[in-house]
Amino acid sequence: LFIIMFVHNTYSQINENGFNVFYYENGVKSSEGYLKNGKPDGFWKTYYENGVLKTEGKRTEFLLDSIWVFYFKNSLVHQKIAYRKNERNGLLTIYNNKGALLEETTYKDDEKNGKSIIYQPIDSGYQSYKIQDLIYKNNLQQDISYEYDQSGRIITITEHNKGILKNRDIINRHDINGK
Repeated sequence: LFIIMFVHNTYSQINENGFNVFYYENGVKSSEGYLKNGKPDGFWKTYYENGVLKTEGKRTEFLLDSIWVFYFKNSLVHQKIAYRKNERNGLLTIYNNKGALLEETTYKDDEKNGKSIIYQPIDSGYQSYKIQDLIYKNNLQQDISYEYDQSGRIITITEHNKGILKNRDIINRHDINGK
């Protein structure tokens, strides 16, 4: 669930049916967007106290709608989430604070439904590699999933039914002697 906090706008009157800009006490912009009947509706942006963009996205009839983007304080994207009528519907992507991809998960009606890919950052943290392919149905892990090593080789195959592990095969591994 996503919540936008507003800081009282001491610099001008609030336009309950139009564009508004709100500021932190230090004078830095905290948020901006459209209000309809005094509630957020339309495109909104929020900012960190240092002025860096924190979130941006659209509300339709006061509900989260379309793709919302969340940023780290260093301006890099942290998450992108597709919303429809206040629920996650579509792709969620998550990145670390150096820009490496960590997760891609498909949602339908605010539940994981479809493919989820998990990534592991490489030493520097600026890049990542795929470590898991998962399938979800109604927020529960389902069907065959794969785990990968850094070279892309499958090292584990699991099977789930309605979130319950049915089988796990550990393959293509090396012992401590490299055999």
